[in-house]
Amino acid sequence: MTADDGRGWLGNFRILSDRLLPHIVGLIPSCVHSLGADVSEDAITRNLVSRLAISPELRGVVVLEYNFEPFLPDGRGNQQSTGRIDFIARPADVWNRDLYVAYECKRLNVRESGRIRSRASEYVLNGVCRFVTGQYSAGLPLGCMLGYVEDGDVGFANQRVRKMINAHSSATSVIGLPITLSEDTRHIQFETVHSRSGSGGRLRVRHILASCVC
Repeated sequence: MTADDGRGWLGNFRILSDRLLPHIVGLIPSCVHSLGADVSEDAITRNLVSRLAISPELRGVVVLEYNFEPFLPDGRGNQQSTGRIDFIARPADVWNRDLYVAYECKRLNVRESGRIRSRASEYVLNGVCRFVTGQYSAGLPLGCMLGYVEDGDVGFANQRVRKMINAHSSATSVIGLPITLSEDTRHIQFETVHSRSGSGGRLRVRHILASCVC
């Protein structure tokens, strides 16, 4: 698949992410609660994907894959791994493995040594930047960041993430201001636009900051 092939899927990917949003936001608190002390990003994500996959409302609509490994050609006809994405979603009637919405997941507002650390910098440098460089979602118009807000303060998480995107503007290649898409007491969703490293094309990243508190 070429970059041009993927760009035409922006509308489809937005519809798919909108379809998943209320299920993701609704399931995260129970996913975290059931884990007890094991609140690693991987454990939360495995729990979330397994519950999304059995949702009657999503059956036949979306296919989910945990720990997805994208490939890129190396110029000699061989495919090379670019790492592993936490999970991806694709329309159930699409069989091309290169067409997907990626979800990279990070914990936010984490209690460590008696204080709350926002972890917004890690969210940006080890998450958003992987989309900008093309390590994730190469040739695709949209990727998603999913922030597990452990203390439930989505407003504070939102402020810190936006601040870090701007603070690391040379790495994120952000264009313009974030666009808020939806928000309530349980989540905030906004979208940022970025210039891709090397290609000069544009990428949209949807940020879903969801409360983990029941």
